[in-house]
Amino acid sequence: MSSSKTQTRTIRIKNETADFFKDKPLNKVVENVHDLAMKKDIEVYENGKIVVLGGR
Repeated sequence: MSSSKTQTRTIRIKNETADFFKDKPLNKVVENVHDLAMKKDIEVYENGKIVVLGGR
């Protein structure tokens, strides 16, 4: 799932979200959400809403 090219992006998250991911790899969460979206297991909308389509 990893790429040879990476990009740094700034995102705005709530303080409670930042606290939750303080010692956790948020970038891996984003990569996994992207992978699920590419597999059509979830849909991600412009407003940030996520709909789960498939299950494991």
